[in-house]
Amino acid sequence: STAASFSWAFHLLNGHPEVMARLREEIDTVLEGRRPTAGDLPRLTYSRLVVLEVLRLYAPSYWMQRRAEMADEIDGFHIPAGSIVAPMIHLVHYHPEIWENPTRFDPERFTPERSAGRHKQAWIPFGVGHRRCIAEEFSIVKGQLLLVQILQRFR
Repeated sequence: STAASFSWAFHLLNGHPEVMARLREEIDTVLEGRRPTAGDLPRLTYSRLVVLEVLRLYAPSYWMQRRAEMADEIDGFHIPAGSIVAPMIHLVHYHPEIWENPTRFDPERFTPERSAGRHKQAWIPFGVGHRRCIAEEFSIVKGQLLLVQILQRFR
C-alpha cells in the first residue's frame, strides 16, 4: 500500500506544479537542506495535507467488509442482522455532498478551517470503528517523512 500511495502521490504532484512548488517551498524553508526528524512534523503541515489528499483520492483499500450486528435500514434498504455490508471507500471519498470538486487534487481541503464540520467518517482510507487500522498515524507520518526526503533528493 505504501508503494501504491507513493506512485499516486508522484503522479498527482507531477500534474499539479503549483502543489509541488508549495510543497518544495515548505521543505526548503522548514528543513534548510537537512534530513527531517519527528520534531519537524508539526511544521511540515503542507506535506501532511498532501498525504491526506492522496489517501482520499486513492485509498489503499476500496472497500471494507462488516457484519451487521442488528437489523437496520440504509437509504430505504432493509439490512437483516448478520448480513455482510461492504461500504465502498471510493464512493465516500468522491461523494459530491461531502467533498467540493471531489475529483480535484486539493490538499488544502484538509486544513482545519475547511475540515471543520466534516463528518468524521467522510475520510476513511484506514477503515472506521474498532477495526480501524492500528497503524493509521504511523502510515501518515511515514508517508510524510518519505515524501519529504524523496523530494529533497529528486526533481
